[in-house]
Amino acid sequence: MSSDSDRIVDLYERNARNYVVDRRSAGWDESAWLDRFIALLPEEAAILDIGCGCGEPIARYFIDRNFTVEGVDASPSLVSLCRERFPNHGVAMGSYHGEPLYHASLAAEEYRGLLEANGFRVAEHVSEDPNCGRHTIWLAQAAK
Repeated sequence: MSSDSDRIVDLYERNARNYVVDRRSAGWDESAWLDRFIALLPEEAAILDIGCGCGEPIARYFIDRNFTVEGVDASPSLVSLCRERFPNHGVAMGSYHGEPLYHASLAAEEYRGLLEANGFRVAEHVSEDPNCGRHTIWLAQAAK
């Protein structure tokens, strides 16, 4: 991992429990986006949550609606918390073919290109959504 990605993972490791508390009290409401995402899915779809953290609130939202969720995160501490919360759903450390998975900010064109190159179409994209704590939202689904 690069030094930037090492620092990101270390930050989450050192602050895992604080992150859980802060995330719960943030007051963001992603439900409109999550409902839009669900509307794109076939019945009984499985969902891959990349950067799942502790699984709250995103994975919980999907699990409460009877979806199977698999989560991936680079923080062992957050993965452990997620496994405790959702023992019947899969959670993995963040790597793919030996390469670390971690969040990095790319230009929108780079994200769109990566999604399209890997068989996804972008259904919706909003930068810094004010209703989601100014987070950038990407909804993508497998291209047909």
